Amino acid sequence: MDKIGIRYFGTSAFEVVTEGGRRVLIDPCITGWNGKNVSPVALDTVTDVDLILVSQVAPDHVGDTLELMKRTRAGAVCDPAVQFILLDSGIEPERVHVIAWGMVRQFDGVTVRCVESKHVSCVAYKGSLVTGLPVGYMLSTESGRTIYHPGDTAIFSDVKLFAELYRPEIGMLPISGFPGLPAELSPEEAALVTKWMKLKVVMPTHYTFGSDEPQQFVEAASRHSPSTQVLVLQPGEKVSL
Repeated sequence: MDKIGIRYFGTSAFEVVTEGGRRVLIDPCITGWNGKNVSPVALDTVTDVDLILVSQVAPDHVGDTLELMKRTRAGAVCDPAVQFILLDSGIEPERVHVIAWGMVRQFDGVTVRCVESKHVSCVAYKGSLVTGLPVGYMLSTESGRTIYHPGDTAIFSDVKLFAELYRPEIGMLPISGFPGLPAELSPEEAALVTKWMKLKVVMPTHYTFGSDEPQQFVEAASRHSPSTQVLVLQPGEKVSL
């Protein structure tokens, strides 16, 4: 079986290269925000992007989406708030694919399903506050393997239903909050989500570099879901699964 390539940029940002060679970015906050959690990967080395999935309009998730769309021919999947900013910034409408909970879009053998996340998102834009619909994604590759990326979320029991319906095998789960704010999904709660979803592989995301939060998650996951492989990736690190 061909493998899926995954590269972690830091924060909640990932690159997924499917078995068919499609390059998908998720929440591409690569250059960081306010000098925090800056990835070691230079933005101008991220090329040949086919698709960008944005979970919400907050700057640590929308990240470098606009710049990447200016540099590449990538399309973006996003909620109406991100869509508004991209279109207002001159991105061609045909490249922006708006989505809401329950919607599914197909892109050359890759399936993007939008699922609910329990969160709120907003950003200051041109003197106004733009708010949007936080979303999560089930990304299914050409072979049918599915990756779950919830963006930001609190714990909620519908993830059990997501597991039953969509059977993700790889999860990218937040384990902390925006720096300076309380966590919405703690390491312990993320470990419970790992158990509920029966994930084969899980990667912690959205934590402060240098903190002990990843180790807390490793320990909690070993108790709640001992059969799951936990990968604590360093920014810039790649794996094949």
